[in-house]
Amino acid sequence: MGERRQFKEVFGHSGSLSYKGQTPGANEVQAVDLNHDGRVDICLIYQTVDFLYHFNRGFRCFGEEGEVRLPGLDAAPGQTRLGQRAMAVGDFNKDGSLDLAVMVTNGDLYVYLNDKMSMPGINFRLPKGVAGPVTAACTFGEKDPVHTGVAVVSGASPATYQPIRVPGTVTVKYRYPGKPEQSVQVKVEDKPKDVVLENK
Repeated sequence: MGERRQFKEVFGHSGSLSYKGQTPGANEVQAVDLNHDGRVDICLIYQTVDFLYHFNRGFRCFGEEGEVRLPGLDAAPGQTRLGQRAMAVGDFNKDGSLDLAVMVTNGDLYVYLNDKMSMPGINFRLPKGVAGPVTAACTFGEKDPVHTGVAVVSGASPATYQPIRVPGTVTVKYRYPGKPEQSVQVKVEDKPKDVVLENK
């Protein structure tokens, strides 16, 4: 019988999450990449205080993202600022970028559309009529390849966006069920490029 594996508690070493994440009254938490840096971040909403977004530094540590805020929730003089009751994440306008819907404490629903950051990236699609999911693993560089992320592609539309960070040639490896692994070289420039993962 193999060695028993257990989770390790590292909350005390997780940067901003370790002290801001202990704010009482959190209603919900989502693991999501809203700032398009290719890493999964942590988003929390609260009944009585402002929404908090902790970006993933990539080495088990988080920092508070001060630029990701929810406009429109300011209170009139003498009134309490609106808190957040629930949230949902999805690509609501089919631009390949994750958006945010927030139900606030007075029952109103706010939808925040996420403008894509101007950075190199790939919009992955499957051929029309082909259903996924298909997982595409991206690496950058030939001598010392750097893993830049994994995209789970479910169909032709909407596309699945994968940030690459810097222009250059990316190796994409993917596999359809029952088929051998396939590989394609993609030249990425300073804006997102559309790539169809063909089922050969």
